[in-house]
Amino acid sequence: MKEKILERDRHCIYCLKPLCIKTIKVDRYLPHQNDEHNFVASCSNCFENKKGKLPLDFILEKVENERQDSRTKQNFTSNSKV
Repeated sequence: MKEKILERDRHCIYCLKPLCIKTIKVDRYLPHQNDEHNFVASCSNCFENKKGKLPLDFILEKVENERQDSRTKQNFTSNSKV
């Protein structure tokens, strides 16, 4: 199944990181659904962090975390110039 999904997706569907057969994790796009079209390619980081969340919830959480990280870095840079 990994090979088929990798051929179709090639990248993590959540963060777009390129994948290979050694790094792909097969994830259920919608939790608890076993339809073959529900299985998607994921990197190990996104696979571990999604943990059964709905895709939109996970992606919104990921974007918010990236914003907070960006703000923290900007604040650190601004404060270190003082």
